[in-house]
Formats: sequence, structure tokens, C-alpha cells
Amino acid sequence: MPAHDRPRTPYNLPLVGLLALLLLGGLWYAGLFGGRSTASAAGTPATTSADPWPTAPATFTPVPTQAAVVLPTATPIALPSVRALGELAVVEYTMISTQTAAGPDTNMVKRFLGRDQVTVRVVGNVRVGVDLTIIDQTVELQRDGRGVRLQLPKAKVLSVDTPRDQTIMVDHQQRWLLSEYPGLELQAIGFAYNDIYHQVADNPDMMGLAQEMARLRITDHLRGLGFTDITITVAE
Repeated sequence: MPAHDRPRTPYNLPLVGLLALLLLGGLWYAGLFGGRSTASAAGTPATTSADPWPTAPATFTPVPTQAAVVLPTATPIALPSVRALGELAVVEYTMISTQTAAGPDTNMVKRFLGRDQVTVRVVGNVRVGVDLTIIDQTVELQRDGRGVRLQLPKAKVLSVDTPRDQTIMVDHQQRWLLSEYPGLELQAIGFAYNDIYHQVADNPDMMGLAQEMARLRITDHLRGLGFTDITITVAE
């Protein structure tokens, strides 16, 4: 019998439906678990066969508490006791004077008998400076922080020293009768002393130099005590 003339065998519909359901169920199951596996693989890094390096645990080091910084406080400079410096000699001059002392020649008899007279040559060492003991510290010394203002007295001759071994008798005369010679040598030395004193005291250049030297000396002294702003004037 020809193939197209054969009777068609009817499909088993229940069996076909069951197969379709099984196929759909398998596809759903594969999609569900396949998605989970993919997500798990994407979120988990690949591991190697080598063991990982151990990670050191985090350490905690406390920060030490810093001590409070104490700022130094300025210590006020004490008012200097300038008077304690006393008579401050700053320069010494060496002067020479030749003087003559003569006895009285009041009548013709004494003139006939001769003359009492002596001439000496004297060397004098003259010390010049300022007398700081006369400063009134409540008025003439003022302090303002690190500044100080001081009024110095004028320079003056503090002493005249005439060494005996440097005094030379240049000439002398003595009456052979009624002599008044004793004492004339000391009188001549006294004249020389006064002359030497005034040679310095009456010389403006010498006294001006001493005044400036005293100012510089006091300035250095005050700066050594810590003062930075120093004003020194000279009393009129």
C-alpha cells in the first residue's frame, strides 16, 4: 500500500503534554541555579593554590600627652645702684710744674743778709672722673622696662698725686743769718700741686674727654646689667 494511503496514527496528547512540562521545568531549574552560580563566581575572587601572606594585625599606639608649654616671664631688671660705683676715675693725666717759694724780704737788713728761696720741679698724676656718690637715684636715675635714663654729674679732678721721689729741687738759697728757709720747700711743692690741678681742671679739652669716657663707661655698665635703651645726660 502506498505511504500516502496509509492510515495516520493519532498522537498521544497526554504524553506530549507531560514531555513539554518536563522540558519547561528543566529549563527553569537550569536558569535558577545557573544564575546563582554565575553571581557567586562574579563576587568571589579566584583563589590560587599558594597560601596567602598573613596580614599583620593593626596596632594601636597611644599618643603621649604633651606637657603644657610654660612661657618664660620677663624678669624686671633691678634698678642699678650707680652710687655704689663711687668716684669713678676714667682718665689720668701726668703733668709737670716748676714753682718757686721765697721767704719774706721786708727790710734792708734781710736783703743785705741774703735771700731764702727754693725752686722745685714736681710731677703730678691727676685722676679725673665723676663722683657718682652725689647722684640722687630717685630723681636722676629713672627706669622704664629695659630702658634707663641717667643724669651724670660733671667730670672733675678727683685727686692729684705728687710722688716724693719724682720731686726735684732745682735751686735753693738761704740766708746765712736770720734764715726763714725751713718750710719753703713744702710751700713750693704746694704751689706746684695747685698749678697741676688747675692745668687739668681749667682745660676744657681734658675735662671734655673725661666726661665722654665716663659716659661710655657707665653705658657699658648699664648694658651689662641688661638695659638696651640707655640715655645719659650731663648735669648743667
